[in-house]
Amino acid sequence: MDPSMGVNSVTISVEGMTCNSCVWTIEQQIGKVNGVHHIKVSLEEKNATIIYDPKLQTPKTLQEAIDDMGFDAVIHNPDPLPVLTDTLFLTVTASLTLPWDHIQSTLLKTKGVTDIKIYPQKRTVAVTIIPSIVNANQIKELVPELSLDTGTLEKKSGACEDHSMAQAGEVVLKMKVEGMTCHSCTSTIEGKIGKLQGVQRIKVSLDNQEATIVYQPHLISVEEMKKQIEAMGFPAFVKKQPKYLKLGAIDVERLKNTPVKSSEGSQQRSPSYTNDSTATFIIDGMHCKSCVSNIESTLSALQYVSSIVVSLENRSAIVKYNASSVTPESLRKAIEAVSPGLYRVSITSEVESTSNSPSSSSLQKIPLNVVSQPLTQETVINIDGMTCNSCVQSIEGVISKKPGVKSIRVSLANSNGTVEYDPLLTSPETLRGAIEDMGFDATLSDTNEPLVVIAQPSSEMPLLTSTNEFYTKGMTPVQDKEEGKNSSKCYIQVTGMTCASCVANIERNLRREEGIYSILVALMAGKAEVRYNPAVIQPPMIAEFIRELGFGATVIENADEGDGVLELVVSKIFCVINKTSRKKTW
Repeated sequence: MDPSMGVNSVTISVEGMTCNSCVWTIEQQIGKVNGVHHIKVSLEEKNATIIYDPKLQTPKTLQEAIDDMGFDAVIHNPDPLPVLTDTLFLTVTASLTLPWDHIQSTLLKTKGVTDIKIYPQKRTVAVTIIPSIVNANQIKELVPELSLDTGTLEKKSGACEDHSMAQAGEVVLKMKVEGMTCHSCTSTIEGKIGKLQGVQRIKVSLDNQEATIVYQPHLISVEEMKKQIEAMGFPAFVKKQPKYLKLGAIDVERLKNTPVKSSEGSQQRSPSYTNDSTATFIIDGMHCKSCVSNIESTLSALQYVSSIVVSLENRSAIVKYNASSVTPESLRKAIEAVSPGLYRVSITSEVESTSNSPSSSSLQKIPLNVVSQPLTQETVINIDGMTCNSCVQSIEGVISKKPGVKSIRVSLANSNGTVEYDPLLTSPETLRGAIEDMGFDATLSDTNEPLVVIAQPSSEMPLLTSTNEFYTKGMTPVQDKEEGKNSSKCYIQVTGMTCASCVANIERNLRREEGIYSILVALMAGKAEVRYNPAVIQPPMIAEFIRELGFGATVIENADEGDGVLELVVSKIFCVINKTSRKKTW
C-alpha cells in the first residue's frame, strides 16, 4: 500500500433514516466494505462521515453502496478531505524467530492501519495509522512482541506533505480542548471543524487534549472556531497566539509535535474565600464521563468556584463557591450553558460554610436524601414492530439515556419492555411516547398499577406535568376508524424502507390523518394499500404524507385489484416482519 496516497474522509447526506436501527445497519454494512477504515452515522444530522482508502474506494462508490441499502445518499461536497496519519516505529523484543507474516497480516486487518513496512535486519516494524481510529497502545496489545521506539517516532501527514501549505495567508493555532474521552470525540471535532470555510488542516490529539489548526484568518476567526468546538460540548481555550507560517511544512510538523504540559491549575485551584457556600444541583442529560469532565472543567475555570464534584451515577453536582460573587441560580445557568439544550439543571439544596480551606470531606457530609435514595417504580410497555436484536438494542440504548430511567430490559420474544424509572423525573406515558418516536407501536400494559409517589416537593414536578400534557395532548390516539360506505382504495409504491420500524412509522402516522380508514404496508413489496374517504382526501395527498416522513412515494395508477402474479427480486434484506394479523395477498 502506497502511503503517499494518504487517507481521505467524505461526508454523505443520507435521507430515509428513521431510527437508530437504520444507523446501526448502515454502520455495520458500510464498515465491512473493503477500504473503509471508519464510519460514523448521525441520525440527527442525517449524514455519514466515512474515512476510507482512496486506492480502494471513491466518494461515488460509497454513495452507491448506501443507495443500494435503500436510502437516498447525496454528496454535497465532492472533494474529499485528507485525514492525518502517523507512522509508528515498533521494535521487536522477542528473542525467538519472528513470524513476520503473522505480524503483518494481524496489523493489516486492524481498522485504522493503512500501511506496514518490515525491516527484519533492524528488527523494526513501521506502522502507518490513523490516530483518530487507533493508537500505539492498541497496536502493542495486538502484537505484544512489539514495543514503541520513541526515539524514532516519525509523524507523517498526507495533508502536510503539500508544501504549498506554507503560504503567507495561513496561520497555525493551538487550542486546548477539554472533555475528550475517546477517538470518536477527536473524529467529531476534526470532521466538523475541518469543513469550516477557511480551515485548511486540523489535527486533534486525544493524549495531549489539544487541537492544532491551520487556517486562513481572512476567512475565519479564532473566536468562531472556538465557538464551534464549544458548541459540540468541548470547552476550548487558545493556548498560544496564532503564528503565521513562514518556514514550510517542516516547521508545521515541529510545532504540531511540541509536547504539551498538562494544565493542573483549574482542577487544583482552591482559593480561600471568606464567604464560602455549597450548593447541590440535579443534572439531567449526562450520558457518559465526557459529560462529567465537561461540566467539571468548565465550572472549575470560573474564578468564584473553588471546587466542584460531579456524579454521573447520582446525576448531581456539588459546587463550592463564593456567595458574595455569584448566586446558585447563576451557577445553574452556567451548567446548562456547558452544552445548550442537553442538560436540565435544578437546585436541590444550599449549605452555608465558614471554612476558609474547603476540603473534599466536608462536601461528602452534605445530606443528599433525594439523590442517594431515589424512589423508583417499574412499568411494562408492550412494543410492536420489533423484528430482530438490532431493534432491541436500539430501544434499550435510546431509552436508557432518558432522564429518570434506571434500567430497561426489552424482550423480543414477549414484545415488551420493562423499565425501572424515577417517577419524579419521568412517567410511563413519557416513556411510551419516546418508544413510539423511534418508529415502534408502544402501549402501556394493562397490569401497570397507578404510581404512588411519596417525596419532598421538587422543582422538577411542574416540568414533568407539562411534559406529560405534551404527550397526552400532542399525540392523536391511534384508533380503528369506522369505514364508510363510500370508501375507496389506492396503492402507493414506497421506497426507502429498510426494516419493520419504517413500516410501523408509516402506518402509525397515516392512521392519524383525517379521511384515512386503514393502511397496510408491505416491506418486501415496497407497497402500501390505503382505504380512504375520497370526499376528504385523495391519493396524491396520501403520497405526500409519506414523503414528508422521509420516504419516496408514488401513486400506482390503474392498479389491478384482481388476482395476479408479482415477481420480486429482493436483495440485502436486513429484517423481515411476519405478523399473523396481516393477512393480505399482493
